Amino acid sequence: MFHIVVTGGQSKGDSLTGLNGIAVRLGGRAPIMVWVNEYFGQFAATDGIPIEKTGVYAELGKKIFSVLTIPERPAATFGRDISEMLSKNDLRRSNSVKGLQHNGQTEDQDNP
Repeated sequence: MFHIVVTGGQSKGDSLTGLNGIAVRLGGRAPIMVWVNEYFGQFAATDGIPIEKTGVYAELGKKIFSVLTIPERPAATFGRDISEMLSKNDLRRSNSVKGLQHNGQTEDQDNP
């Protein structure tokens, strides 16, 4: 199973292009689980077309095993909750990079 995330909002077109490109490269060797992340906006909001009605979805057909949607959350509550969780657990990226550097890895190794 290969998991691919697509987004709504302004990145919808780029996400669909990426989904198609990855699926073509897989060549049917693995089923695809599509995750629709609506963090940047509902997928169908920009043009009214849900992912199941797109040309990319129709073209990929049986290569797509399933589509799961991660719904848009209210920033006033959900965003604050995530921010508090990260700060309480000190999970900021800068601390992760420091840990990698301490263990002999560089930031470039983390992000090739």
